[in-house]
Amino acid sequence: VFPPYAILLIRMLQGLSLLVSRQVADFRMRRHIRRELETLNGEERDLLAWLVREQQKTFRARMIEEKAATLVARGFLTRAAGTYSRLDWPYLVPDIVWKEINRPTARKKLGIS
Repeated sequence: VFPPYAILLIRMLQGLSLLVSRQVADFRMRRHIRRELETLNGEERDLLAWLVREQQKTFRARMIEEKAATLVARGFLTRAAGTYSRLDWPYLVPDIVWKEINRPTARKKLGIS
């Protein structure tokens, strides 16, 4: 049988491990976004720039919209869960992506002053 302080110590270490793993995952995602920003084509860049300029994290488009589909594949957008019309599907910018594309260096890459 473990003493009570040992169980508390184990729980604290588990929490710390979870925190560190989340921080590492966030760092990797931010790095991925920065790298992918360099390779966006004009239409993809224009769509992200429009979202940033309008301060909109969501928009609606056809479910098979080519620009949106490529940004989903690259991790910049997600399709909203639920049942919607294929012609009017909501797309979302994840929080970590939103923070990254609103940084001054990313705004410059998107052509926003």
